[in-house]
Amino acid sequence: MAKKESLDYGKLKKTLQDEGLQRVYLLYGPEEYLREDFAALLKRTCLPNGEDDFSYKRLNQENFSVRALEDAVEALPFLTERSFVEVRGVDLNRVGESDGEKLTKLMADIPDYCTLVFVQEAGFEPDGRKKLIKAIKKYGQDVNFTEQPQTSIVKWVRRRFAAYGKDIGPETAVFLVSYSGHFMQQLIPEIEKIAAYAPGETVTEADVRAVASKSAETAVFELSDRLAARDYDGAAAVMGELLGRKDTEPIMLLAMIGNQMRNIYAAKLAEVERRDGAYLTDVTGVRYDFLVQKLRNHAKKFSTGRLERAVELCAETDCLMKSSGAEDEDLLKELLIKLAFDEG
Repeated sequence: MAKKESLDYGKLKKTLQDEGLQRVYLLYGPEEYLREDFAALLKRTCLPNGEDDFSYKRLNQENFSVRALEDAVEALPFLTERSFVEVRGVDLNRVGESDGEKLTKLMADIPDYCTLVFVQEAGFEPDGRKKLIKAIKKYGQDVNFTEQPQTSIVKWVRRRFAAYGKDIGPETAVFLVSYSGHFMQQLIPEIEKIAAYAPGETVTEADVRAVASKSAETAVFELSDRLAARDYDGAAAVMGELLGRKDTEPIMLLAMIGNQMRNIYAAKLAEVERRDGAYLTDVTGVRYDFLVQKLRNHAKKFSTGRLERAVELCAETDCLMKSSGAEDEDLLKELLIKLAFDEG
């Protein structure tokens, strides 16, 4: 998987400040915190005195129609210079052909006084083949709110703790990100808990371990570590923990385990070919140094043949989940046994 460029959020805000508002924006991507922060910034820039019923319109899946959007866009602002129209919960990739044609024409005819913003859910990826998406890019701006680079996320974590009167060193901040996840939205409640719990002015790794929630990604790394050691009981315990989480389903866990095995396999090949961490980042799309190092460390514990077989087993289990009548959890448990004991 090719590495995606990280969004430079500071540059994005500077462009808005220097060049002013576009007529239409498409906001999407997994970094929910920055996506919402920028949507709020656009709104404040359009409506510095706050929203009102004339200058601010919000449409969602329940009340959205082409006619409603046209009316919202064409409505003149009252007592303000600009109007702001926000559309949420409408998947632009799934808009029908007829509505798509009408919306495409609308993108070219948005009044100068109006800013229209489409806010998409985290899993959305714009289909660049669609005329509507092309029109938005032509007449406005599409912004992919990617996960932020390690240096940026660490600085942000330290600033958040400073706002609570706490200091956290760079290494401890990296540990928190590696333990609880690297998206800002999931880190905010963890930072709040830790800041309230930590007895001293400086947050320690022990403070993080005491109250922070472990991310599913961290648990999957623990799972692969147990598998490398052929510790089936330990692997089963971690799998039970993952299955007990509210934010994971068996098919999702299989995808995570399969991706983990592919990434470790890529790290193994990088080790054999004496490639550096930058190469592994390009191949896997893993952008954080601590995660790249984890992959390299795990790769040392597996043979190449065992990793090849692990990737095959994950693919076979995926096929079974989608085609057989077996219970997904049972298939995951069978996969775990094979991953622990298959010699490759």
